Amino acid sequence: MIGLRSEKRCYVAPGRRTGGASAGGQRRWSLLARVSDCGITVRPGFTLLEVILAMALAVIVIAAVGTAVHVNLRAFDSGRRDVEEARLAHSLLRRIADDIRGAVQYDPQRADEILKAATGSSSSSAASDISQAAEQSGVDSETTEQVASSVSEYASNLAETTTLPPVAGLYGNRYELQVDVSRLPRIDQLGQSIVPTDDGTSLDRVSDMKTVTYYVVGLGGAVGGPSLGGAQGTGLIRRELDRAVTAFAAETGSLSNIDMNLWPIAPEVVGIEFWYTDGSQWYEYWDSVERQGLPVAIEVTLYIAQPQKSSGRFFGLLGGSDLQVLDSARTYKTVVYIPSARAPKVTLESESTD
Repeated sequence: MIGLRSEKRCYVAPGRRTGGASAGGQRRWSLLARVSDCGITVRPGFTLLEVILAMALAVIVIAAVGTAVHVNLRAFDSGRRDVEEARLAHSLLRRIADDIRGAVQYDPQRADEILKAATGSSSSSAASDISQAAEQSGVDSETTEQVASSVSEYASNLAETTTLPPVAGLYGNRYELQVDVSRLPRIDQLGQSIVPTDDGTSLDRVSDMKTVTYYVVGLGGAVGGPSLGGAQGTGLIRRELDRAVTAFAAETGSLSNIDMNLWPIAPEVVGIEFWYTDGSQWYEYWDSVERQGLPVAIEVTLYIAQPQKSSGRFFGLLGGSDLQVLDSARTYKTVVYIPSARAPKVTLESESTD
């Protein structure tokens, strides 16, 4: 015989109809949840209002999480940019400070003593020898006086010319700085020399005297004129010329062979300022011949544009109406003390009366 297997079926029976008229005169049906033999309880579903509220809460939670992630990413990116900008400013200021600290001291008294010891004559005879040499070379006295008088005006035309001042030292104004630095050449530069070519002279020889110039180039070209039209891009320019090579090029008339295709070392820099002090007060310009020496300290200020403000119209020359451009830029400042500089002698009232 084959045994019959009994199965239990799970079902939910509809509830009974409740009669009677309601307040509205309509019959209403109600499904009464009946527990089946399987123990399954059937409950009524969510209403449309509950579904809408649940979806709205889910959207709010997702939007809050997305906003928090976006804010965190922006804060992280902003912090990273600040760190990179601070490192860039620190590197630039350190490089400028190294060049300033290596400035050559101009001492007319010591130069006179060296000249006397070398020639065995007085300064007047040395001056006469220089004037005689100038006459023999075709340079008249008026030209010599013009060269001497142009030294004080050289500080206003630093970026637009490659002609070096006759006296090594430090020359600068508020927005440009040129300093003669004593620095030994690298090992790979010791064997280089000046080689004549068909087009002129290949200026390859280096000496321990470098002339370094700092200035900012805007969209309109270099500071002061078109003579540095080869400057590519905008930003902080560092021009380094060998003093012996440049002097030789000036004598041979081959200054045009000097490479003037300058590239900015920091396109983010939109402005730079220099202030000079002799230990008693601050000046907007400095001339080593006029001041007879180096400044005691130089205050260097860098203006770095922010990323959202770094469009072309925010780059320009620091000066005049362009100063309002720097309102959105971040400022970094340092004071560089020159160890070889000497403060001016202060004359006491008692000594002056004596």
